[in-house]
Amino acid sequence: MSNKVIIFFKSMGRYWFLFLLLASLIVLFYHQQAAFIMGIITVSLYFLSFMPSLIFRFRLLKKMKKHAKIDDVTLARISKKRLKKIKNLMFKLANHQEKKRWLIIYFNKSYVFYAPSTVKKIRELLLEEGEKKDESQILSKLKAHDIKSKEELRAIKETLMKFKKLGNNK
Repeated sequence: MSNKVIIFFKSMGRYWFLFLLLASLIVLFYHQQAAFIMGIITVSLYFLSFMPSLIFRFRLLKKMKKHAKIDDVTLARISKKRLKKIKNLMFKLANHQEKKRWLIIYFNKSYVFYAPSTVKKIRELLLEEGEKKDESQILSKLKAHDIKSKEELRAIKETLMKFKKLGNNK
């Protein structure tokens, strides 16, 4: 019985807000003051329902920034959260990273986070070397930053170009 109740509330999501709002509109016809109080409680509960996800996001970002490079599997193991939840959050962060100094790439069916110091070093080497230098020479200089393959370097370069972080303006 309890599993059915949990499934019901998970499927309902944040639509409970509409039910409480509808209930407060019905109460409005009979008692305005009670409806006003119900409306305030409903709106405040709705905004409070976003707090756990925001707290999770900020805590995860804090853990990610402690590492120069970290992938989603390691992050899931460190934070003791489900890999699916970590991947969903990293997907959202990867799509909205234009103004951020860190970098998230999707490489080998996994998300990889790079700290601002690592991104800065990569950008400097890519801008310094330009197109004239071979990727293997750039890769040899980046071994200290735990970049292991040419494919990973290409994925980083493509992501930097996609979000216009490779230019001299940042």
